[in-house]
Amino acid sequence: MAVNDWDYFYSYIAEPRTRTEVDEFVHLETLELHGKLISPNHQTGRKLTIMLACEKAPAEGQLVTYDRPVLGNLDTSKRAMVAYLLLPAPHVNRIVSVVASNKPLEALLMTTKIYRNKALVRSVNVFTRQCNVPPSRRV
Repeated sequence: MAVNDWDYFYSYIAEPRTRTEVDEFVHLETLELHGKLISPNHQTGRKLTIMLACEKAPAEGQLVTYDRPVLGNLDTSKRAMVAYLLLPAPHVNRIVSVVASNKPLEALLMTTKIYRNKALVRSVNVFTRQCNVPPSRRV
């Protein structure tokens, strides 16, 4: 996908247990990448939005486990595709810094086969166009 626009949202909220005690802070951060597909050939020009959100940080000392090896999902329609991905906050921060550099960007998603207009996203790559990713691997 060739990225031609992006939106960013950040919020940090005190989650009070009572009116005087705060026991948790909620960190919300979302980056949306908008663009058009540049590959495969039969899909070229189709609109794609990739929404990257931060997953909730684990409590101190809590082990993080995942029930399946996916980052998110991809929904498709005749006119557009939307991918929603959940990433650790430091990764979203790194991607925001690359996007804010104002260099031409591309994004690559690796998904399972689309079935009933849905697929699972297994990986995401965001890079400047000067990166050495073979054209055959770009989405």
